[in-house]
Amino acid sequence: MHQGKKDRNMKRQFATFRLGESLFGIDVLLVDEVNRQLNQIPVAGAPSFVSGLLNLRGQIVTVVDLSVKIGAGDRDITSKSRCVVLKTSRRINCFREQGVLDDDTCSDIVGLLVSRIEDMVTVDDSDIDPAPANVTDVASRYVAGIVQLDKGLLNILRVREVVAHGEAEFACAS
Repeated sequence: MHQGKKDRNMKRQFATFRLGESLFGIDVLLVDEVNRQLNQIPVAGAPSFVSGLLNLRGQIVTVVDLSVKIGAGDRDITSKSRCVVLKTSRRINCFREQGVLDDDTCSDIVGLLVSRIEDMVTVDDSDIDPAPANVTDVASRYVAGIVQLDKGLLNILRVREVVAHGEAEFACAS
């Protein structure tokens, strides 16, 4: 493998989830855990996409309502909703240095509120197509690529874009 470039024949695993009926995936290397605890503390003055703060075993997690953040619809919190807690940038740095990961998170602990969790899927990098600008109802800057699966199109989330717009916004919420 070339330093800084991913092998196009490399297999990647994605944790998949639904936002409404749309299927999304995040590289499993970015995911710390999936949590069903949704008891959040609202934050006055936080951006509309910040659902609240979650105390997870003594660590404060800023919970982002992913549907609101990326424009995939209104909040839809049900008994199947989950919080996908992301690893911090520092914890995934070794994967980026090895060239096996080209996405990033942020320095704060962030959780993504999703409608429901689906399966883990493994795909070849060569099966990932660039996302056309008009492929989904979601702003194209949040989608890194598209994969055709038996159950439909998998939108690969560009986590860097989800959290980068406002590390300052997250910091003001925590």
